Amino acid sequence: MAVCNDIQDRAHSILFEFARKLIKTTRQPIDLQPLPGNKSLHYPFTKMLNVKRVSFFYFTTIWVLHFFGLVTWGIFGICLIAYFSALTYGSMYINSKFYIKALCRAETVKNQIAFTFDDGPDPLISPQILDILKENNVKATFFLIGSKIPDNIEIVRRILNEGHIIGNHSFSHNNWFGFWNDKKITEDLKKTHSLVEENFDKKMLLFRPPFGVTTPFTPKFVKAMNYTTIGWSLRSLDTTIKSEKRLLKRLKLKLKPGRIVLFHDNMPQTVAVLKDFINFTLEKNYQILPLDELTGVKAYE
Repeated sequence: MAVCNDIQDRAHSILFEFARKLIKTTRQPIDLQPLPGNKSLHYPFTKMLNVKRVSFFYFTTIWVLHFFGLVTWGIFGICLIAYFSALTYGSMYINSKFYIKALCRAETVKNQIAFTFDDGPDPLISPQILDILKENNVKATFFLIGSKIPDNIEIVRRILNEGHIIGNHSFSHNNWFGFWNDKKITEDLKKTHSLVEENFDKKMLLFRPPFGVTTPFTPKFVKAMNYTTIGWSLRSLDTTIKSEKRLLKRLKLKLKPGRIVLFHDNMPQTVAVLKDFINFTLEKNYQILPLDELTGVKAYE
């Protein structure tokens, strides 16, 4: 009886610690920092998290506890909460690489970064962004929403003509995009892919999920489209931070080698801070490189 109680207490302790770490981890995204020798610093606990390992741990734990007759509704509830916390964490934070190995930063210690812009083309904001980039000789990557392309063909043409890269950011940018089945998602992506190929003779290979949400379906449709999934390691939060001063401060504080910076080219505050941030990177002796040059990823077939 004493041995049984000891095992039960130990099981409780392990599960509570697992749940505590999961809940703590889900409060903020992983923030990878560069280390000498082109290595990355990963938090040991988050590094182990992916959908296969977590699922194996969960079902193995339930089986072991059941085998020893230790499964109570309380223990089962803790396991279930921990499991779904991990799944939610993996969906919300693309740089966790929980469901798919997204490219979120370059493995470099050099002062080099890349700019990316989501949710365009926008008839008002995108041209202003392009003006600033051209003035400062900066090349960026634009992840386009397909439904916006037909009314903004010339803006996309300008993006390409000025040496920038374009990628697929879905056709619909639907709030539930990440939770559609792989067939529906593939059909959506193909609309944007076909639009770009027909109008600009480009077969895109880069994809960024709307909202950065990934699910168990993500690897399947990414493989079907032959895409490389691109995340980020410096999220500007320009869709939520309206204060130009706060936005610029955040960008300056988060600047690190190898960062892939996420902006949106449909936000007026992005226009307001972009030039100042470019100037700041130059003052700190940073290079802003095209995404393919920074990471070695291939942008088109």
